Amino acid sequence: MMDEDLTRTFARGREADLAGDMVAAEHAYRQVLAEDFEHAGALRHLGMIAFRCGHGDAALELVRRSVSADPGDAGSLGDLAAICLDLGHVSEAEVFAREGVSLDPSHVPARACLAEALRRMARWDEALEQARAVLAAAPDDIRALDVLAHGHFARRDYAQALAALDVWERLDPDAAGALYLRGVIRLRQGEPREAVGSLLRALQLRPDDVPTAAALASALTSCGQPEAAEAALRLIENQNPDNSEICSLLCAALSAQGKHDEAIDLGLRALALDPDQPSAHNNLATVYHTRWKLAEAERHFRKAVDLDPASGVKLGNLAALLWDRGERRESLALYRRAAELDPDNPATRFNLAIGLMNAGEVGAAWVHYEFGIRQGQRRPPFALDVPFLGVDEEPEGKTILVRREQGVGDAVLFASVLPDLIGRAGHCFVECKAKLVPLLARSFPKATVLAEEETRIMGSAIAADRQVMLGSLPLRYRSGLDCFPGPRRYLVPDPERTGAFRRRLGGLPGRIKAAVLWRGRDRDEARQEGSNYLTPEQFFPLLALPEVAAVSVQYDADPDLVRREIEEARGSLGMAPHLFEDLDCFDDLDGVAALLDACDVIIGPPTATLHIAGGLGKPTLQWSLAPMEYNLGQSVCPFTPSVHCVVPARFHDKDEVVRLLRERIPAFIAGQPGNRS
Repeated sequence: MMDEDLTRTFARGREADLAGDMVAAEHAYRQVLAEDFEHAGALRHLGMIAFRCGHGDAALELVRRSVSADPGDAGSLGDLAAICLDLGHVSEAEVFAREGVSLDPSHVPARACLAEALRRMARWDEALEQARAVLAAAPDDIRALDVLAHGHFARRDYAQALAALDVWERLDPDAAGALYLRGVIRLRQGEPREAVGSLLRALQLRPDDVPTAAALASALTSCGQPEAAEAALRLIENQNPDNSEICSLLCAALSAQGKHDEAIDLGLRALALDPDQPSAHNNLATVYHTRWKLAEAERHFRKAVDLDPASGVKLGNLAALLWDRGERRESLALYRRAAELDPDNPATRFNLAIGLMNAGEVGAAWVHYEFGIRQGQRRPPFALDVPFLGVDEEPEGKTILVRREQGVGDAVLFASVLPDLIGRAGHCFVECKAKLVPLLARSFPKATVLAEEETRIMGSAIAADRQVMLGSLPLRYRSGLDCFPGPRRYLVPDPERTGAFRRRLGGLPGRIKAAVLWRGRDRDEARQEGSNYLTPEQFFPLLALPEVAAVSVQYDADPDLVRREIEEARGSLGMAPHLFEDLDCFDDLDGVAALLDACDVIIGPPTATLHIAGGLGKPTLQWSLAPMEYNLGQSVCPFTPSVHCVVPARFHDKDEVVRLLRERIPAFIAGQPGNRS
């Protein structure tokens, strides 16, 4: 074949290749190679046909020969780098891509391969530099946008990563990789609800991708939808029945639903499939911790940390376990280390805040606590387009909207700081649960107290200059233990209802009227070892003192449950607290405050009711199986100094708690002046 014929045959091959007719193109290229065994162009493009058909090794050999035949062709070097990347030969890919870029700095494919190779080697500064160079020449290059997004993600610059993803997804709305990374970033930022949509779409596009299913399951579980997390994992489990990671993720999803036995079985199965999977050890340990099997939990948490020592989350989990075992010093050291490893994780920083609170390091605690709030880990029930009050910004003269981002108990406790803000701001709106409005409105008459439903309806009509989370106020006004005011009463009950309850209490025998509760709202939790709650059988006999008339302020969403619980105890023990059946202790918090104020003492575990008692300045005896964080390492609660704390020396020893209460309750009762009816 003459040179002219060879050129025409090669051109015919290129024309067919560009038209997508790989059969005709391959035929033409092979004709050329039959005449010229070392024809660089035919070798290169035949190699790329093999690459597109999934024959990586054959492609690698052909394009290598092309480079040998024409070592000055940047395009062949770029193709060779791309093939090496696909085959996982990352170091070789870097070498070939660099050679291509050095031959032709404007060659975008070679530079894009160099950026990708550097990304895979986690050489982020170099990878970002090359990606930016690609985008300067080709702003729509998706490979470079991918590197840019992952590089900023690795450096925890989530705003820049999301900006790169915005461009990537605009060019390719069905880019599963972009959707997955967006979901993971939202998870890192403590925004699981925002993560779910992206991850669900990514999983639809890649239905067998385990990391995507894992991230989606994590997001759904964080949103309080463990059943949906399980359903997503079950779909992918059908295609990967022996996948250790899926078994481990199912372990976590089932545990979140309270299916602990099934969860343990799956956790053990995950480890049987892969004994060195850190997340499997971590998830199984979490179930054991929940079931209060502390020895097993510690063994698996420590193994998880050994296998993945750079994981702040796993270190934090081990720290939480050690705290429950009473090993406070090692626990706090691990919390600090976890935050160093993962400083942008709001959950890790929040856990460190709790550890510092328990250690009495108040100022540092609030800094980490505030980080979690600012990153969205603690958030109001809905967003408003109002700027947040800066940490160093003064509220003087401004209208401030104080947002609810926590439950009733925390809201009552942190309301103790409201007078500091109300006295400085121009005016304060205070958002809370509807059932707290009457009590807080009476207690803080200079503020406007709104139910969150009212805030939602009013929206911008509130005309606030700034908003601030209620949980942010301690950072501003309680930076040290010396910043807490002495014993005081900051809640004001309804005086008429208090008087009515006092008269009713006067008809009960006993000099001291004691308001009591023994658990939170979930009766089953009272049966769990490790919870703060006692059973009626454990608690009621401690109240059998001749001078005491015990009155139940136990709450539950189902008031009939409390009534049956008291009746059962009266039948089995022959005694139980008195019950005012016309008072709904779950929803009528204004009535609860009036009854607490009419009583002489309050005794119970840490609940919203105990916080209300402390806010009323009532003598209160609180037990807990381990120090509570808001007590800040003190024997009385600094927020509510009338609350005295009973904690066993060996954390979570219920027998010790019962023994301590048997000693403390008579002395506590003896120091009270008695009913004032």
